[in-house]
Amino acid sequence: MNHHSESVLTPTPSIPTISSQHILNELSDVIVVLDKTGRIVYTNSSSFDMWGFTSQELLNTNIIDLVEPHEKRRTLHYFTQIHSGYSGLYLENRCRRKDGKVISISWVARWNESDQLLYATVSIIKKRLVFDDIEFQYEAALKQRDQEVAELLERMPDGYFVLDTDWRIVYGNPKAEQLVGKTLEDVYLKSIWDCFPADYETVFETQYRKAIKEQSPVLFEAFFANPLYKWLEVNAYPSSTGLSVFFRDITERKNAEAELRKLSLIATETTNAVSLVELDGTISWVNKAFVNLTGYSAAEVIGIKSEKIWIGPETDTQLVQQLRESFNAGKPFQAELLGYTKTGEKIWTEVSGQIIANEYGGVQRYCIIYTDITDRKKAENELRKLSVIAQETINAVAISDTKRRIVWINKACEQMSGYKLQEAVGKTVTEIFDGPLTDGKKISYAESCFQSVKPFHIEVLNYRKNGETYWADVSSQPMFDENGKLLYYFSISTDITNRKKLEEELQLQRNRTTAAVIAAQEKERALVGQELHDNVNQVLTTVKLYTELCRDGIGNASEIMDKSIKLLQDSIDEVRSLSRRLSAPSLGDIKLKESVTELVEAVRATNKLQISLTMKGVEELEVNQDVHLALYRILQEHLTNVLKHSEASHVKVYIEAKQSALSLQVNDDGLGFDLQQKSNGIGISNMMSRAESIKGSLIIRSAPGMGCELQVCFPVEW
Repeated sequence: MNHHSESVLTPTPSIPTISSQHILNELSDVIVVLDKTGRIVYTNSSSFDMWGFTSQELLNTNIIDLVEPHEKRRTLHYFTQIHSGYSGLYLENRCRRKDGKVISISWVARWNESDQLLYATVSIIKKRLVFDDIEFQYEAALKQRDQEVAELLERMPDGYFVLDTDWRIVYGNPKAEQLVGKTLEDVYLKSIWDCFPADYETVFETQYRKAIKEQSPVLFEAFFANPLYKWLEVNAYPSSTGLSVFFRDITERKNAEAELRKLSLIATETTNAVSLVELDGTISWVNKAFVNLTGYSAAEVIGIKSEKIWIGPETDTQLVQQLRESFNAGKPFQAELLGYTKTGEKIWTEVSGQIIANEYGGVQRYCIIYTDITDRKKAENELRKLSVIAQETINAVAISDTKRRIVWINKACEQMSGYKLQEAVGKTVTEIFDGPLTDGKKISYAESCFQSVKPFHIEVLNYRKNGETYWADVSSQPMFDENGKLLYYFSISTDITNRKKLEEELQLQRNRTTAAVIAAQEKERALVGQELHDNVNQVLTTVKLYTELCRDGIGNASEIMDKSIKLLQDSIDEVRSLSRRLSAPSLGDIKLKESVTELVEAVRATNKLQISLTMKGVEELEVNQDVHLALYRILQEHLTNVLKHSEASHVKVYIEAKQSALSLQVNDDGLGFDLQQKSNGIGISNMMSRAESIKGSLIIRSAPGMGCELQVCFPVEW
């Protein structure tokens, strides 16, 4: 038997077909694919182990939504670097699982430009025991450096953002978010021109494109409109991956520069001396008025300490020290300082130091304004001397400035007005002395004298602090400096309240006497009128007898009748005339309108005048007997004077009642007369006495050849 040896071949098993999806799902690391906006387009099944979400749940989720809030900005910056072409960069951050647990993970990512996708491997960070690997230590150092740079960018006071080559915003620090009012998440991977369309086709676009085109940094200042409305200083640095932009808000600096330009323009033309002083105390600019005031040229003072220009033997060193302390503390200041000009002449100035702020709100320099008050100081010195004299006088003395504000009162004025010196200083004369019942015409007169810088003397009703009134005799005199410039008004007042009370009592007694005299005159006239009436009546009786004789055929009837008729008519006219002149109107029987109409008709009957009578508001008016009688007698007396003396041909009488007054006005076209020339008659005096007896007023206006006008006004109660 032949034995054949056989080789035994072990069959090769077939290799199963394994899909790439299966391989990816078997990996312990998470494979993540993101689109350019950061949304997840794919994860393997390990994502469930890491985040607790299935691949389906994570689909279209923005990866940033999984990152802890304080890690988001750093994570976005990492993705920005990957998008810009950096590969192999390493990131550690913290994410929150579906169950709320926070985990630490690491990223290694790469951007595929053709796919427009970001591929990343994500691993859970396990606790390290020791850093003994040199390469790992190096990577840790690089990561620490990147972390420090990122933190620096986050904390820097300037805004910072990064654009890629497609003008998309890929990073922005917190200051940039604050300045533009938008978060990084709002603008991430969006075109800057879409986010800020108002900046398109402006200096911003021009400068950014210039930097990219020339690959050279640009520095510019521009106004950033909507939504910021601020001035920005911008530094833009180009690179192969895009543009890095630093910017800061310089609005305050721009405003300060604008204010400084305005200040320079104003200061150049103002009459006050102005200097700009730097923080080291040296003068950097002065205006023409400064040169004129001090005698120094601009070249002589620029770069010199401001103190050295003014200080002299009698300058208040303590005050200078106080101003120096305010200056060094960055505070505004104001004082009155005695200084010296270049020639050594003493000069008083009011010094006011105002801060000019820099763009950060700090002190950049000082603007110091000097007002020459030398004349005022001299006047105040004279005023002190005068006040020593005026202090002891028994009359009230008040001194006011050119704006009528009180600067000093003596003790007598304190007692009279009720105001203490410190209370009165700074208040106006009107505030101290005038009140509701002070005569407005006298206030206006005093004001006009003040405006025209003239002395004046008035008697006026004043008010004390407590509201009591008193009468004062006031004499006021302007005070001038040696150049004739008004400095003060010096007023002396005497309390004449008691004298005024006596005058009022005397006037009251005069009114009573006048009223009594008028009453007696009326009584006498009535008696005389009655007597005349009775006498004339006897004559008329005789005429009646003659008439009867004629009737009976006794005597020459024609002759007796002619005589009797003439005598009868003359007697009737005489009776009427005497009756109206001497007797008061029948006030109990007729109204004012009727009595006045009757009087005017009587004057018309003389055929010597053409009289027009106009009455308004008096048709049914009833006034008391005194007013009725006074108006009637004044009109009667005046018309009598017109008939006797004026040679007038036309007279207008106008009577009006309105509100609480009854007025009478009479105008004629006669010869007129000189009011200053003394009259021998008492007619005008009687008319004035009648008006004053019932607290009325009577005014007569006339001049030779200009006729005459009478105006009477009575206060009445309806």
